[in-house]
Amino acid sequence: MREALIKTIGDIHPPYNEIESHLIKIHEYMKQFKNVISLNYDLIFYWAMLKDKETLGNWFKDCFTGIDGQFNDDIYHLYEPLPPATGATLVFYPHGNLALARINDEERKIKCSPGKITSLLETIIEKWKSDDCTPLFVCEGETKHKDKAIKASPYLNFIYKEILPKLTKSLVIYGWSMDDNDNHILIQLKTVTRIAVSVHQKNPDYIKHADEVLREQGIKDITFFDTASPGCWNNGWNNE
Repeated sequence: MREALIKTIGDIHPPYNEIESHLIKIHEYMKQFKNVISLNYDLIFYWAMLKDKETLGNWFKDCFTGIDGQFNDDIYHLYEPLPPATGATLVFYPHGNLALARINDEERKIKCSPGKITSLLETIIEKWKSDDCTPLFVCEGETKHKDKAIKASPYLNFIYKEILPKLTKSLVIYGWSMDDNDNHILIQLKTVTRIAVSVHQKNPDYIKHADEVLREQGIKDITFFDTASPGCWNNGWNNE
């Protein structure tokens, strides 16, 4: 199983040089938000955070502040800007991430050496080859199985119980299918009353599905917008 996972990730994950040109645009989009909740396992946003740290200041914080990459649940002081950054965005992974692992029974973020951002994926794969390292991400299919896996992880359980239910009233959803197997996430959005949802190519079936799902959760203030809108994710900031 471990060897199959290593081979699969090595085969399908895009290398750094293929997405590097998008990282600053991703940074500019995501820095607008107080919190970012990423359900993706890939390293694209993590790379954008590191790119930001190298060129724009330490704006994004994933709360893995320990010397060896341990998670710090005393998060609220991290909203204070760390100069030269003039603001802060906290990042959380409710389903884990390729960069997160259990190492010697302790949950940590796998870091790259200074100046080695381009080889982060290779560093992670090398770590995975060790018997004392287990990737920390939820790959179960059904929501009840995902829920069980989340509760077995201190980090994931913290996000589930302490972060998701206490978000602000407004939420932007970008690139999320909202399938049944993610109901455990939806039911935790207890404070959210207003949602903007991205739609790819004005898909009417997705709009209908998303509207029904969110209204079932009691959300009535729903706005849909085009994923290709200027300024979204890695889109340009002008209509060029």
